[in-house]
Amino acid sequence: MLLCNIKRLRYPLALLVLVSTVSGFSQSQPKAPKSEASVRPASFLSPNPFRDVLNLSSDVVKPHYKLEIFSLIGELILCRTAESTIHLPKLPRGIYLARLTNERGQQVVSQKIVKI
Repeated sequence: MLLCNIKRLRYPLALLVLVSTVSGFSQSQPKAPKSEASVRPASFLSPNPFRDVLNLSSDVVKPHYKLEIFSLIGELILCRTAESTIHLPKLPRGIYLARLTNERGQQVVSQKIVKI
């Protein structure tokens, strides 16, 4: 029965070769090595959501790094030297964007944070 169905196809051999090539290609692709940028942590601030205290992960924070917190409309809310613990009791509840920059002002990593 399978042979009968294959004979009715217009280009059975070409279709078979195409399917085997595509499936073989996706499985035999070597994986590219991870670049330094892709190894960065997805989350450098915890806990998220937070109440009054944010903890910065130690593998991201280096001397002279700066933590900036922005509102969703782009207003700079906070700018200070990145420390392992940041106390924000007066920050209103809401969603913010946190950005860690190096001494040259280049963004190292950013994350959405939520104050509850």
